[in-house]
Amino acid sequence: ILNSTREEKLGDYMDYWLLTVKSTIRRRTYISYETTIRLYLKPGLGSKRLTKLTVAEVQLFINNEGRRGQSDRNIQKMRIVLSAVLNHALFEERVIRNVARSVKIPTYRPKEVVPWNADQLARFLKVSSDSSYHAIYLLMGFYGLRGGEALGVSWSDIDNDKKVIRIRRQVEYVDGRYVYAELKTKAGRRDLPIVGMIQDMLDNLRPTSDGPLPDLLFKTVNGLPVDAANMRRTFKSISLGAGLPIINPHHLRHTAATNLKDLGIAPKDAQMILGHAH
Repeated sequence: ILNSTREEKLGDYMDYWLLTVKSTIRRRTYISYETTIRLYLKPGLGSKRLTKLTVAEVQLFINNEGRRGQSDRNIQKMRIVLSAVLNHALFEERVIRNVARSVKIPTYRPKEVVPWNADQLARFLKVSSDSSYHAIYLLMGFYGLRGGEALGVSWSDIDNDKKVIRIRRQVEYVDGRYVYAELKTKAGRRDLPIVGMIQDMLDNLRPTSDGPLPDLLFKTVNGLPVDAANMRRTFKSISLGAGLPIINPHHLRHTAATNLKDLGIAPKDAQMILGHAH
């Protein structure tokens, strides 16, 4: 139970906030928040009084993290999480302002991604044809599926009558078990047309009834959902072997978007295929 007095420590309030938001956010997001708080925010600011926290104190913390060699992206995450914590405190009328909003941080510029072109994607898919992840890469490269979307496709999502794949959910590991989770956005839930090469891929897959999620399209030899980290490592290894520029599997969305544009697909249709909100 939180101490409601003005002596309440920021670290204690962070613990309370994590408990409050845990049931409302995805497990991966919760882990990211908890890690940022445990490794950085609590050691650096946890002993400060919640109601007395100042811009200067937070700015000093941020500056010190930069001097310790923290990346611009990591510092950005620290401020995002701290700001979310203080927004909640503001909502509960425990503080009168969110001091994190006034803190200056280095400008984070994501590394520019140069997507593969159609020929490079074709080369990768040819080289990866013997990989157990080949069908996953094909879905991601052709439709621009996010990794979680591809790994969450089940046989019940395949409508052979209408010739569509329904993208509806992904797989998460929660409290020691695998479960289906709804996609984050409404735009992510979409129906994709099954074309010849995708139909051939589906015809070569054999459903199995083993594992914690028997209906899942892609499973390991032990019947478990495919591990995304292993899939990403294999993707990089195959890319290196094929002499291709190194990107990560998520960047196949960029490749798909570029190829859709080059094919003259209407922007609205490309938006639907990729599952973009805008």
